Order: sequence, then structure tokens, then C-alpha cells
Amino acid sequence: MKRAAPAVVLSASLLAAAPTAGPWEPPPVAVSRETFEVSYPKATVSAAVLTLETLSAALGNDMSPEDPERPHPTAEAANAVRSSISALSSWLRHELEEPGDKVGASGPGVAEFLTANASTIDKIVSLVAGNQEIAWDLDVARGIDAPLPNLLGVTRLQRILAAQALHDIRNGDPYEALTIVDGMWRICEALAARPELITQVIALQQARYAEGILRKVSAPAYGWSERLREEGLYHALLAALQNDPWISATDPNRAEHAAIRARVSRRFVDGLIAESACGWSREAIAHEWEVAGSGEGALEEDITAMASDEIVDMLLRSNRFLLDSEMTALVVEARIDKAADRDGRWPEKLPNLESSVCPGRFYTYRRAGGANLDFPGAVPRGDRDSLALPMSFRGAPTPTPTPTPTQPRPVLTPTPPAHRLLGR
Repeated sequence: MKRAAPAVVLSASLLAAAPTAGPWEPPPVAVSRETFEVSYPKATVSAAVLTLETLSAALGNDMSPEDPERPHPTAEAANAVRSSISALSSWLRHELEEPGDKVGASGPGVAEFLTANASTIDKIVSLVAGNQEIAWDLDVARGIDAPLPNLLGVTRLQRILAAQALHDIRNGDPYEALTIVDGMWRICEALAARPELITQVIALQQARYAEGILRKVSAPAYGWSERLREEGLYHALLAALQNDPWISATDPNRAEHAAIRARVSRRFVDGLIAESACGWSREAIAHEWEVAGSGEGALEEDITAMASDEIVDMLLRSNRFLLDSEMTALVVEARIDKAADRDGRWPEKLPNLESSVCPGRFYTYRRAGGANLDFPGAVPRGDRDSLALPMSFRGAPTPTPTPTPTQPRPVLTPTPPAHRLLGR
């Protein structure tokens, strides 16, 4: 079973067309420097991001680029928040790497930080979960000197939002947690809409936090199964991999070299997506590079060097992200069935447990003491230094209702008939 390839748009006129209403779409794959520039027109930072930078600075988190005109927290505020960010990051990782669906107590300082900054966090959630455009400065004409978002600051903000969502789940407000997850995902999509590979890597890392929260939230997350199975963020990474040669092609003397690299990248991606993602390995990826670069003459050695350790690691991690998304979609579907059950029970079975990421392999599911979902066997490894969602899920059983004690019926004493009045 072959995986569907992301759409490749060849016409510059189509690339320039305004997006239509509907699901978020990953960027197109450009076939020339000209179409690449049309795909990514110069843009300035949106008003929503400027507001986010101000609100983030109020939390002590610097989300702005190195520009003195943009808002930055004071050194004192940044130092004060550092321990809180570290504590909530540790709590997040511990809770989201647990297969159970319950949220444990946060560590010291986490609840205090969230409570003290509740008003600011509420404003951030309202902004990112709304309909305002989230976009950063973009100028591909500057090549490798093009502006980038402050990715470290954005990642810190996403962890704060994820911690707030877990805090809401623990305190019995799953619907607010779903609102936060929606905002987190919109930030990921805004990053994935950019051409740089580094932003794609960060977007996938941040999306894992959103997926981990979806596994914990008790409310039915309608629409999320389809969103996860569309694999938009993954296709955006593949598009960026194919577009990457155009970023440094600002020199006309390098145009032909960039065109060859881009052509090889397209062949490479086509070869990868034709195979099961679970079958990828370092050796298989290196072989695909060699096959894709064959016939390019003097550039073959240069093209083989494109398969750097960083690129290979990135591709292997993206495979794990696909499985993370697929398992999260199954959990979401099971919760929706549970919400529809009159007694609030987990479904007896799930309709299709064959993996679309790893065709021929199956998830196991059983309803015994709750919900038990597993993906047995070897899987692509996750990030070494970041969140690694488990390939198993344990949903708690539905609590047995406590019977209401039956009260004894009162004994009714018959009332004697009223005496007739004398003389009547």
C-alpha cells in the first residue's frame, strides 16, 4: 500500500492564486526559483504575532526576534520565569509520556505560575484560537539571511499553553483544554507554512504536545481525527525538503546547481513515499539519495552529501510523528464512541486497526478494565531530547455508579372519617 504524495503545483499562476476556504494546506513544491518566490511572497509580521510577542514578554518569555523595537521581557522577568518553564516542561514530559489518560499533580511552582499569569494566558489563548492570521516576517529574496521567527521563544510559549491545557484537564475543564490545543495547532501550521526546514522540525516537535494532550482530554474532540489523518504538517516538511535548494539560489551562477538539487530532492521524496514509512532506515534513506542522484554527472558526489545525519534523523523522526498522529486519531475516535454510549463505556471494538503508516501491521485494542490500545513491534524512534509519545494508551474504566440507598416507604395511617354534625 503506497502513501499518497503531497500535491505538486507546477503552474506559477496557480501558485499565486489566493487560498480558498477549507482545511489548512501545506505549501506547494516549487519547480524553479521563480515559482518558489511566488509561493512565498515577501510579508511582514502580522498584528496577531506582535500582540503575542507583547503578551509573551509579560510572562517573562522572549518570543521576539533580535530587534530592539520589538517587545522583550526585562532580564529580571526572564530570569524569574526560567525555573517555572523548566518545571512545567518536566511535568509535561512526564505526564504525556505516560500511557494512562489521567493527569497527575504538577510539580512545585507550576500551578502557582499558571495561576499568577492566568489573565495573560487567557488573552493568548483567545488570540491563537481565534481567526486572526499568525505569520512572521518572510523575505526569501534574502536567501540564507532571510528573517526567522524566534523559534526558542515560540517553543516556550507552546509549552506554557500545553501546561495550561493539562492543568485545565486535571481541574475538570476539558473543553477549555481543547480550545488551547486548537490554538497550539494553529501556531504549528503557521510555522509549517514557511519554507525553512528548521521551522518544519520545530512545528512537528510542538505538534506532539498537542497530540499528547488530545490523548488525555476526556471530552470528545470532534474533527480532530480527520485533522490528524490528513498529515498536513508531515507533507509540509516534505515540501520544504524539496524546496530547500531554492533558498540559497539567490546567486544566478548557482541557479543551475540549485535546479539539479531540487530535481534530485523531488525524486528522492517520490522514492520514499512509495514505501512504508516503517521500513525506512539509515541505509534505505542513503540508498534513495544515491538512486535519486544517479545520472547527474559531476554533481553526484555533492548530491550524496545531501544525505547528512541531520536530514536522516529528521526523516526518521517524521515517521514516528506519523505513528503518533495515527494512534492519537484512534484514541480520539474511541473517545467519541465512548461519549455516544448511553452508559459512557469505551467501545467494544474499533472498526479498522490496520495502520496506514505501516501497511500490513495492526494496532491491538481490547476493552478490559478500560481501553487498551497498543502498536506492537518495532517503531521508528522519536526525538532523543524531546517529547516521545508512547505507542500505547490506557483509558480508565468507566466509574461504576454508586447506588442510591433505597428509603423505606412510609407507613400511612388511615384517617378516620369526620363526625357528622348532630341534627343534620
